[in-house]
Amino acid sequence: MARTKGLLDSPSKQLMQDLIRDLEQVRLHNSELKRVKQYERRSFYERLDQIDREREEVHNAALSAAAAKRDQLRREAEETLHQHLRAAEEERRRKEEEERRRKEKIEREKAEKERREREEAARREAERKAREEQRRRQAEETERIRKAKEEAEKKAREEREERERLEQEKKKQEEERLKVQKEQEKKVAEQKRPEIREFLGETRRTPQEVTEHKRYLEYTNTLSSSESCSMIDILLAKYHVVCPVLWGFYGSESTQTGKTALGWWRDEPDGPFVSRQVHEERMIGLGAGFAAISLRDFSKTSRQNPLPNTHFWKALSIIVNVPPEEIQDTHLTVLGAMLKFSAQRVVGFWGDLGLLALRHAIVTFPSSLSKKSSARSSVEILRDLYAREHCILI
Repeated sequence: MARTKGLLDSPSKQLMQDLIRDLEQVRLHNSELKRVKQYERRSFYERLDQIDREREEVHNAALSAAAAKRDQLRREAEETLHQHLRAAEEERRRKEEEERRRKEKIEREKAEKERREREEAARREAERKAREEQRRRQAEETERIRKAKEEAEKKAREEREERERLEQEKKKQEEERLKVQKEQEKKVAEQKRPEIREFLGETRRTPQEVTEHKRYLEYTNTLSSSESCSMIDILLAKYHVVCPVLWGFYGSESTQTGKTALGWWRDEPDGPFVSRQVHEERMIGLGAGFAAISLRDFSKTSRQNPLPNTHFWKALSIIVNVPPEEIQDTHLTVLGAMLKFSAQRVVGFWGDLGLLALRHAIVTFPSSLSKKSSARSSVEILRDLYAREHCILI
């Protein structure tokens, strides 16, 4: 062991070992290099094979696309041919159908003409028979009426004679009763004459009392004279105060001046105004009352209408012609009350013009207002009310 260790420790041996190790490293390097070259060669050929496969795929895809395009063109050509054949077939069938319909129409017209001729002949025959039957019935009816008239005249003559007899008897009884009654009244008057004279002051009336009584009679006679003021004028004057919107007055309901102009009532002079509910109830009553007295029908009487319906038309036109920006709930409340129960009278008096006026008042006029309120709704719903209750379509 000591000898071997000594040999290894010599420089030549050490150099030999280094050389052997280097040679081994060179051998390993060469073997690794060969393997690298083999890998590169194999990779190169694999890349070439991949490129060939890709080119082949592209070529095959192009061939497939060309074949698909050719098949598509063939199918389109076949579809076009089929469409042309179908169109030609449909055109042929259409012409055949038109020809068939034309022949059927001619046959129907011919059959219809023959049917009308038969019906016309049957109708004429039926009319002839009906005229004969009607003449026969008229003759029978005339004979029956003549006999009934004779019977009625006979019966009426008998009733008249009986009635005259009863009237004469009743007249005699009435004369006797009046005679007895006059005698009784005369006796009672004789008994009460002193009391009546005392009550009237007939026996003790002074000249001053007689003069005062004459003045009173003259004053009462002037109340019914033709020169006195009409009660309708007094009524209209009162209406002018309590419901001024009928004459076109307007103003803002948010101010005292506007409320006064619109006819708002006060609880007491210079006191607070009544509530809105009370005011609306008053306006509804006044509007409905004005419509009632101004739409009365005097066509069936000889008396003159003291308040012609032109007053209603004028009030209606005044309200709907108030500027839209000045319209208040009072105007709409009065308008609704005037028209709620007046549709039939308006249409009866003015016909188509009345319908136009109603349409303008309950459709056009409210729609021109920008503000919505319950008063406006009460006017707009009159359209449905007329259609439902009066069959008047606006």
